[in-house]
Amino acid sequence: MTPHTAMELVRATSIDEVVDALRIKEGARILNGGTEVTRQISMGESSCSTLVDIKRVPGLSGIVVNGGALTIGATTKHWDIGENADVARLAPGLARACGSLGNLRVRAQGSLGGNLAFGHPQSDPGAALLSQGATVVTAGPDGERRMDIEEVWMGPYQTGLETGECVLRIEVDPLASGWIAGYRRVEILHRPPSLTLGVCRFIEAGTIRGIRIGVGGVGDVPRRVRRVEELISGAPVDQCREILEQSREDVVDDIQPRADQVYSAEEKVTLFTNVLSSLLRMTMERSHDGH
Repeated sequence: MTPHTAMELVRATSIDEVVDALRIKEGARILNGGTEVTRQISMGESSCSTLVDIKRVPGLSGIVVNGGALTIGATTKHWDIGENADVARLAPGLARACGSLGNLRVRAQGSLGGNLAFGHPQSDPGAALLSQGATVVTAGPDGERRMDIEEVWMGPYQTGLETGECVLRIEVDPLASGWIAGYRRVEILHRPPSLTLGVCRFIEAGTIRGIRIGVGGVGDVPRRVRRVEELISGAPVDQCREILEQSREDVVDDIQPRADQVYSAEEKVTLFTNVLSSLLRMTMERSHDGH
């Protein structure tokens, strides 16, 4: 599709209108921040005959705290998440991810729900949410549905969203007592990040007592790396790098690296090992690495 092809714009005012438009209009896509959708269409990278504008749909934006849990509306902007004091306190990895992704325009226009629905392999908030745990709540022709965050990405730019579904909100799991959430990204010269890394860990007396790791940018999809978690659980922090280097084949199988414009697949394994080891060491040097 060229930038000059006629396109229908549906201005929805309710979730039912959004779901109906997505179900009836073949190839329809949601427009909110539009940072990626409009770029793809203008560059002729995506075929789309209908855009469903959800900016007027009430109840899709905002951050609600319930105990130690967070509920974030799908259209909440990255900027608002990154600057929110409750998110920084309860999900500092997510706050840092949303506060550092892209550039100022992307953070001001792009939304958390849009980022997840787009299925980007380098999703910054995806890695953070995978490490802390979250549930994505959607609306579709059959009503609301709950998806574990690990079910979102099916392939590059492919998600577990079904036809006619849109994201309503993201429910972020609370951090257990003693656990710390952190986030790191590696990018070169404003290219898409070669590594997005979310880590939630419980470290006591220099030993890893519990850990959850989410990684993006390295392979085709963001993923939780359970084998890596198993390898270093119960190990002293200062031995993690050695353990991962000695178990390199297991690490490769778990993170499934792919070469990009900056790093080869082998270099990404080393990059992942180094950044993860560094992040874990920092935990012993300060009480948290918050936003």
